[in-house]
Amino acid sequence: MLKYVELKELNRIIDSREPEGVFWSVDRDNDMYIMLDNRDGEAWTEEFYNLETGLCWLEDNNSKRAKLEHQRIITEKKKAASRIKVSAVIIKDQQPIIIKTNLAQAAKIVEDIEIIYF
Repeated sequence: MLKYVELKELNRIIDSREPEGVFWSVDRDNDMYIMLDNRDGEAWTEEFYNLETGLCWLEDNNSKRAKLEHQRIITEKKKAASRIKVSAVIIKDQQPIIIKTNLAQAAKIVEDIEIIYF
């Protein structure tokens, strides 16, 4: 949840990278809004002249992170599938075929077969 903090507190969070969360403050000397995305402890910070633009940046930043995390999970699953060894007997065109491969390759093979036995 987005939380307003005074500028001095925002700077402390940026320096210490704690606590994690999403924060904003106002730099009254420069008429700017400062947004801080510290959900991952990296203290991503941007300054904006318009509050709405700053809030959109925080939302967009969250969407990009979710997409990156989704891609990371897919990549890890693909790597894991390539390490898992399987043996199977498949029936293709009424002929038994014994295959020994990894799970990723097996998934490609099984798309057009009739029956599979593990």
